[in-house]
Amino acid sequence: MSEVGSGVAGTTTIFHVDNNLPPTTQLNPFTLSRCADGKIMLQYVVEDPEGDILQLEGEFSRDGGSSWSRAHLSGATMEIEQWLYGEPVYWNIDEDVPDSTDLGVLALRLRATDSDYGPWSVAYPVDQGDSSGCPGASAQVIAPSGESSGMVDLGVRLPDPEGDPLALVYEYSIDGCSTWSPATIAEARPSLTDPYRYNITWDSRQDIGAEDLSGVRFRACSAGERDSLSAMPSSPFRVDNNQAPAAAITSPGAYDFFRGLVPVGFRISDSESDPIRLDLEYRRADSDDWVRAEGVMSHGPWERDEYSSRLDWNSAADLPGVNEAAIYIRILASDTDTTVTRESGPLVLDNDRLPGVVRASLAEMDLSSGTAVVAFELSDPLEGSLDLRVDFSTDNGGSWHTASSSGDLHGLTEYGDYAGTFEWNFGSDVRDQGTALLRLTPIGSGYGAPRLLEVIVP
Repeated sequence: MSEVGSGVAGTTTIFHVDNNLPPTTQLNPFTLSRCADGKIMLQYVVEDPEGDILQLEGEFSRDGGSSWSRAHLSGATMEIEQWLYGEPVYWNIDEDVPDSTDLGVLALRLRATDSDYGPWSVAYPVDQGDSSGCPGASAQVIAPSGESSGMVDLGVRLPDPEGDPLALVYEYSIDGCSTWSPATIAEARPSLTDPYRYNITWDSRQDIGAEDLSGVRFRACSAGERDSLSAMPSSPFRVDNNQAPAAAITSPGAYDFFRGLVPVGFRISDSESDPIRLDLEYRRADSDDWVRAEGVMSHGPWERDEYSSRLDWNSAADLPGVNEAAIYIRILASDTDTTVTRESGPLVLDNDRLPGVVRASLAEMDLSSGTAVVAFELSDPLEGSLDLRVDFSTDNGGSWHTASSSGDLHGLTEYGDYAGTFEWNFGSDVRDQGTALLRLTPIGSGYGAPRLLEVIVP
C-alpha cells in the first residue's frame, strides 16, 4: 500500500530449490573369490550428513572404465535406512560376465542416491584372499548415529559370524584416514540389533582426551590387514568429549546508567582451561527476543589467567539514539560448546546526543612502508573534546585488535572541525594479503556509534 492506494501482490513463476546434499560412497577393492552362492561380496562406506533413505546402483566395465554396463547386485540395495549404511552387497558376476576366462581390465563402480545422485566410486579387483567363508571380506565397523562422547558404542560385522571380535585390532583416525592410531577397547558383547552381531565399546576419552571432533573414523582389522586396502573405515561420526565452560556476569547491577560503553564484568570457569570466546546478547525490557550484539569491542579468546575480567560493549553500535531504554543482557561463553549466563539488568541506556563519525576514507597507501593514511571527520552534539579509537579485523569482524596507529587521535576539538588524519601501520598488524576492516569509534561523553572502513591489503 502507498499514499495512492492499494496495489496487487505479485507471484513469481515456479522455481526449484534443492538444499539436499547427495550421499558419497567409497567402494572397497574386491577379490574375485566367490561366496558359497557364487557371488562376490562388495564392501563400501557411505556418507550422508542428512541420514536419508538411500539406494545403491552399480556398474561394471571390462575395458578399464571406457564403457560401463549395469551390474546385477543383491542384498541391501533399496530403501537403505541410516543404520544399514555399509551393509555389504553382492555382485552376481556370472550373470554379467559369463565368460570368466576373459575378464579384460575389470572395474566396478558404485554410487548411492537419495533425491540426488551421488558421485561414482570406482574399484578394481585385488589378489584373491583365503578361500574360506566369503573371501576378501574384512570386519566392518558401524558408526553411531548422532553425537557421541566418553564410552562410545560401535557395531561390528565379522566376516565369520562365529568369530571373536576381540581378536581384531581396532584403530581410529581423526584426519580423514591419513593416519590411524590404536583404539582403547573397553568391552565387546553380542549385539541386540539385527544388522550386526557384536557391539564394542571405545574409551574415547582415553584416546582423544577432551577434544570435540567431527569426521572420526574407525576400523577393525587383523594384524596382517593393518595398512592394507582390505580394512574398511567406518562412516565418519562426531565425538564430543569437551566439557562446556560456565560463566557468570558480575557487573553491572540493575538500573546502572550508561552512555554508549557498557563495561560488563564476568567470571569464567572451565575444567579444561580452554581459551573462551565471549559474545553478548541483549533484549529490551518489553520484549522476549534476544539480539546478538554487534558492538562488542573484543570477543577474546580469553585465556585461563583472564577468566575474571571485563567485556566492553559499545551499545551505540546496536542501539543508537535510544534514550533511557531499559535493557537486559547475557553473555555466551564458547570453546567448542556454548553456554549462556543468567540475564542481568535492567540497565538504563542513554545513547542520545553521542559523538559520531561523519566521514572516513583512505587518503594514501604506501606499500613500501606498509602504512596507510585515513582522513576522517567527527561530530559531537555536546561540542566536547573527542578521542578516536581505531581497531582492525582480518576475519570480517569476527575478532578485533587494537590498530597500530598514530596521528590526530586525541583531544580533537570543535575549533578544528573534529577533522584530522591518522596513519595505520598495516604492515605490522596484517600478515597476509586480503581485505581488512578498520573500526573507528569516537569517544567523548560516551562511546559513539562506530564507522567501518574496508581496506584491501595488497
